[in-house]
Amino acid sequence: MVRAAAKLTFGTTTADWQERVNAARMRDQRQERIRRLMRRQGLAAILAARPDNTRYLSGLRGAEFQPQLWYVLFFAEHDPVVFAHAGWHVQLPLEAPWIKHWRVARSWLSGTPGPEATRKEAKLFAADIRVELQERGLIKEKLGVVGFDGVAMAALAEAGITTADAWPLMLEATAVKSADEITCLKIVATICEAGWYT
Repeated sequence: MVRAAAKLTFGTTTADWQERVNAARMRDQRQERIRRLMRRQGLAAILAARPDNTRYLSGLRGAEFQPQLWYVLFFAEHDPVVFAHAGWHVQLPLEAPWIKHWRVARSWLSGTPGPEATRKEAKLFAADIRVELQERGLIKEKLGVVGFDGVAMAALAEAGITTADAWPLMLEATAVKSADEITCLKIVATICEAGWYT
């Protein structure tokens, strides 16, 4: 049976006198949800690109004008590592204190620099990921990957990293919405309705 959601009694601003969207709680609940699924699937880490995945895992927005300009290495039992675009790497840590580990991202801009530079950058990318996995004792574990191109996948394989498709896991995690996520959806719907009414 369909049940209507609770009435929305506030707008898009924040206030200390009313419980509205609690961004910190939303980030924590998203991370706990994906970690539960990772543990169930026996997946120790996920390497994710694309804004829908990276935003969900880290609570961050980043450079999105090219694929793989930034990415997140997310762990079931450790804090995530954010590989930020070089142009954003300095400012983002000041804006997102909940992320403890920052690195500079490697990108081959969909092959724009040419085949030789693309291969070199992809090799460095895979080496960076390998270092992070080794530091946490996870180099022999399977790495879930989502949102990366074939160049990245080949480089990870060449670096001796076993990968698995993490897309189904991300779909399952994002299918369930928390109270804060539902509130965000209601705010968006209200804005759209006001626009159509006008």
